[in-house]
Parts: sequence; C-alpha cells; structure tokens
Amino acid sequence: MNRDLDDQEVLFMWRMFRAAILGVLIGIVGGVIFGQVSYVKKYKDKVSREIMADAVMYNNSLDDSGRVIRLKVDYDGNMKSEDERDELESYVGNTVMKQIGMWLGDDYNENLSYIQMRHNLVMAMEDINDIAQSAANAWGVDADANSGFSYEYFGDSGEDCPPGMYETLCIDLGDK
Repeated sequence: MNRDLDDQEVLFMWRMFRAAILGVLIGIVGGVIFGQVSYVKKYKDKVSREIMADAVMYNNSLDDSGRVIRLKVDYDGNMKSEDERDELESYVGNTVMKQIGMWLGDDYNENLSYIQMRHNLVMAMEDINDIAQSAANAWGVDADANSGFSYEYFGDSGEDCPPGMYETLCIDLGDK
C-alpha cells in the first residue's frame, strides 16, 4: 500500500511544519523578552535600595593586592515594610560613606594603604556610630548604632567586587 501524496497533502504538511517552526521561534523570542524584562525589573528594584556602589569603602587596586573594605548596615527594628527598612539602611550607609569621604578626602583610596584605611576606621568607630545614629534619627527612627569589623558574604556586585567574603564595616542599628 504505497500511495503517493497528492499536491494538496504535501501543501498541508508543509504548512503544518512551518507553523510548528514559527511556534517554536515565537516561544523562544517571547521567553528571551520575558526574561530580560524580569531581569531588568529585578535589577532596577535592587539598585534603588543599594548603598553607594554596593558600599565599597576602600578599594586601592594599585596596592594591597586588591583588598577591599565594604560597608553593611543592618536595622533590627520594626518597620512597616522591607522596602522601608532597605531605604533606611541605604540612607544611613550613604550618610556614613559621605562623612568618611569628607574626613579622609576624595582621593583616600589612592593615598591610603589597606592597613591605614582600616586603622582610620577603627579609630573613628565612635564617630561612625554617632553619624549612623543621627542619620537614623533624621529618618525618624530612634535607634542605637554599634559598628565593628567582620567578614561578610556579598553576592555579585559587578566587576570590582565578585561574589565572596569581604572584610566589612558592619553598622548594626537597633531600636532604643
């Protein structure tokens, strides 16, 4: 029972094949577009909450074999939402970063070694706590600040800071 296909059947099969290929291509393009939109939305939401450049306080790539000091602010109090908590932490971190820049000068990354930078931060801990507390108060939060160094894990933050453990100036804020 070997039957030849007539022109009508061949045309129908060709149309079905084209429709299948077109469906696959549309699915792939749609997936790529959806993935990009989701990524951009997630990235954009994350960026608005980040502390300056994800809080790289010290990064003298010319010295100290790429050692980095980062900043992390944690508020352990009551907030209406997680976004509000992130905004407070970002505000406090940015305020501390700006003040440290004013103390040390804009070019402290080039002029100070890692040891000098860490020493300056240790010597200024009380002042850093006062600034963090004042910034939280300006935000409307009555909080105590306590800062210290530890090693913390950070996810991917771009070319300068791949994921990994970093020495971190941690500022812990807690309700009074």
